[in-house]
Amino acid sequence: MSRATHSLGRIRAFVDAVREGDESTAEEAILRLSQSRRWLAPLALAASAFATLFDGVKLVFTNWRLTIIQVLPAMWIWLALFDLKVHALHGKSFHVLRGPIVIVLVIGVALVTMACFFLNAAFAFAIATPGPPRVRSGFAGARGHLPVVLGSGAVVGVLLGVCTVVVTRWGKPWFGLSLSIVLAVMMISYVAVPSRLIGMKALHSRRDRLTATAVSGAIGTAVCTPPYMLGRVGILMLGSKALLVPGIVLVVLGFTLQA
Repeated sequence: MSRATHSLGRIRAFVDAVREGDESTAEEAILRLSQSRRWLAPLALAASAFATLFDGVKLVFTNWRLTIIQVLPAMWIWLALFDLKVHALHGKSFHVLRGPIVIVLVIGVALVTMACFFLNAAFAFAIATPGPPRVRSGFAGARGHLPVVLGSGAVVGVLLGVCTVVVTRWGKPWFGLSLSIVLAVMMISYVAVPSRLIGMKALHSRRDRLTATAVSGAIGTAVCTPPYMLGRVGILMLGSKALLVPGIVLVVLGFTLQA
């Protein structure tokens, strides 16, 4: 009982630190909690993940400029997921395209993806320094690393364009597999490229990284479920004339939060 009380005390200290916005105290509390008992490590990671999520959402929604910067990257990856869901999971038929239009579409997808990578880099540089976000310096930092930013975006964008425009001719299994791989690479690159540019490096062991990936994947699913359900309820409300306007609001809010 004394050990349980001690652990609960550390959890309360962490919650209080998060509530008061004291990041250093919260980090110290969660580190002590995770090291005190092995079975508490996933709990500590979960609490840290939700705290980080809350901090990130608060940062974006309290700075309208950061929100605007993240609209295109968030909605672009959501559209790719929607395309995968509609064709691979719901059996929708493909519109197979041929001729020069295919090249134009692949280039267009690559250009939009490059823009998303640039905006992500600007976002990272804007929040990299202590204090309030600096959007202008963020764009200046992104422009200083254009070869890396646009090069990464071009590679991922071409792969995304080929998957969504060309691989559709090969059938659903190949389409679902290839687009899933590209989406995984895109999600990792969204974070990895800006993180490396601002000097963030992973210093944990391979075992710790694998454990964190597994647990954070489950946590990510749990975190994304409420806004997903909110969007689905909004879609159902669109079928009623009386609930059309609140349905549109729920769809926009749910999909934005999910993205």
